[in-house]
Amino acid sequence: LQQSNDAQLVLIDTAGRNYRDSNQMAALGRWLARYPDIETHLLLCATTTPDVLGATIKCFSKNRIDRIIITKVDETVRPGHLYQMLVASNLPVSYITNGQRVPEDILPGSAQTLAELFLNGYSN
Repeated sequence: LQQSNDAQLVLIDTAGRNYRDSNQMAALGRWLARYPDIETHLLLCATTTPDVLGATIKCFSKNRIDRIIITKVDETVRPGHLYQMLVASNLPVSYITNGQRVPEDILPGSAQTLAELFLNGYSN
């Protein structure tokens, strides 16, 4: 981070921390506490079951989640569970991904994009 202080954006991947591993969650929490200005985005896969989404948000929320990124909306058949999860979490969506191409398949998580997804499902 110190070497990148002139960059507009620095992305840090936590390399798939297991939300059920209390040691990993504690280590992540200690690291984030050192950098309170970092905006955190939790990536959630659209194909994940509602109970796992809820548990993931609950565990990561202990360390601070500012926003959510929903991935793989192109692989989900019924995205309604995502709506329920977002309402329950009260967290804004920063981005939605709908494919393998970066940056072409990354969409802003706008109200319009989310409404279309929840009302019509995904269509390419």
